[in-house]
Amino acid sequence: MEAPNDDLVLHTHYKSSCSGRLRIALNIKGIQAKYTYVDLGKGEQRGSNYIELNPSGTVPVLTHLSHDRPVVAITQSIAALEYLEEVFGDKDPLLPSNSVARAQVRILVDVIAVDTQPLTNRSLVRRVTDLDGNGGEWHKQFLARGLHTYEKLVSKTVGRYSVGDRPTLADVCLVPCMWNAEHYGVDLDALPTVKRIYKAMMELEAVEAAHWRKQADCPTDGVWL
Repeated sequence: MEAPNDDLVLHTHYKSSCSGRLRIALNIKGIQAKYTYVDLGKGEQRGSNYIELNPSGTVPVLTHLSHDRPVVAITQSIAALEYLEEVFGDKDPLLPSNSVARAQVRILVDVIAVDTQPLTNRSLVRRVTDLDGNGGEWHKQFLARGLHTYEKLVSKTVGRYSVGDRPTLADVCLVPCMWNAEHYGVDLDALPTVKRIYKAMMELEAVEAAHWRKQADCPTDGVWL
């Protein structure tokens, strides 16, 4: 893995699944970005300096200072993943070369990033609880719904990983979703293909190192706050 690149900074939080996507991609590509930790529990994402960087007040943000242009701040995880593919495309590509396979990867990415994650976002789940609903059950049900959709679609493209025998952006997005599913008690035995892909991904050192429990900002007792 390369030496730390101070020009490439990931603003992250250990429990954020969107941040997890970027950690996994960076690790697979062998790019050691500098990490800046945003404490969501203390509301640092709402501080004036951070809001200046990312008006959405969310993590992650990927910033990159290039020698030939001003610093770019990418405030959405999928855009950041695509940026890494374009700028560091020679480092273990996470998109297939075949156009059909690329479309299949992007479909699976959207099942997680568009159809599932927004409904299980931390702020939304807390709002459900504030309205006297069961935020945990809400999270679990929508996670399960998204993963069941993924299971049906991936059965048509699966190799060792979601689309063929190399990790792709689909797998990068799936893994943090599965971390959430484990925490909230989703029945993974009902998702045999997804479960097999997840196991294969977690056997990769790059993915294991990106696990939320391995992050410097994770509480020492490994509590999911």
